[in-house]
Amino acid sequence: MVETGFYWSLLLSSAFDVKRSDFRELVIHHVVTIGLLWLSWAINMVRVGTLVLLSHDISDILLAAGKLFRHGRTWVKTTNVLFVLFLISWILLRLGYFPFVVLRTALLDAPTFIQPSYRWQNIFQRPFVPRIILAMLLCLQVLHLFWTFLIARTVVKTVTAGQAEDVRSDSEDDDRTESKKKD
Repeated sequence: MVETGFYWSLLLSSAFDVKRSDFRELVIHHVVTIGLLWLSWAINMVRVGTLVLLSHDISDILLAAGKLFRHGRTWVKTTNVLFVLFLISWILLRLGYFPFVVLRTALLDAPTFIQPSYRWQNIFQRPFVPRIILAMLLCLQVLHLFWTFLIARTVVKTVTAGQAEDVRSDSEDDDRTESKKKD
């Protein structure tokens, strides 16, 4: 319930935040996460919901800590260490653990927690709710791949430029850039 409230606050506050190039993807992520949290609780797939939260929160904590130290501007080494830890956790958890453990668990093991005799041998003849959960989990995986591409661009930019920069553009920065070009 706490995590659901947290994601509701992120979704609502995103309307007032600076719009970045991945704004739509971020909103989709928050909506899907809220849906997964609610459905996992409603149909007793709490174990899968917990695995999803754990696989996401570790990377999110490291990313938030790195951003916090980066804004301090005097903690360069700490920021770099946190970014490397974030990168490692992202790859291991969101590109490894999430698809190969969480998705597999949701597909093969979780249905037995809903009803012991339940099997997904022909998924398209089964109830709608498990299919929507799988669709939302797959949506998260697609978002993970999208953000991995952005992270890879940040890593390349960091290695070539020597300083980590957010490759997502702010809409305000885009507007200022366009008005400078017009002048």
